[in-house]
Amino acid sequence: KVSTPSEIAFDLEESINTNGDSGPYLQYAYARCKSVMRKAEDTVSPDPVTGEMNAEERTVARRIAQFPDVITDAATRFAPNVLCTYLFQLAQEFNVLYAKHEIIGHPLRLQLTAATAQVLQNGLYLLGIETLERM
Repeated sequence: KVSTPSEIAFDLEESINTNGDSGPYLQYAYARCKSVMRKAEDTVSPDPVTGEMNAEERTVARRIAQFPDVITDAATRFAPNVLCTYLFQLAQEFNVLYAKHEIIGHPLRLQLTAATAQVLQNGLYLLGIETLERM
């Protein structure tokens, strides 16, 4: 979360915090997505998604769509903090969607959950951080 030319003051407590801007927070968001998908396995509908998105769905969908550009920007500038900030924002926005709306039984939200998990997994992989299916 700190740009490369900046000095870093390492704080162990902050680095393992599951409620803040940290690797464990991102791992927990990924594990939450996977948990929802496991619970929804029997309820996934093959029907196409229709209707308008609510504000939280739009926010998550837009953030997911930014992933390729964020990767390009982070790589071009040699700035892994750009990717970290993006993943943190995605995790926060997904958690808002999760808190405000039922996911299971809603095909669009399940697709957004699966896409969020995939983007978090890909982003964490690029940062050298393993994902956990359960926490």
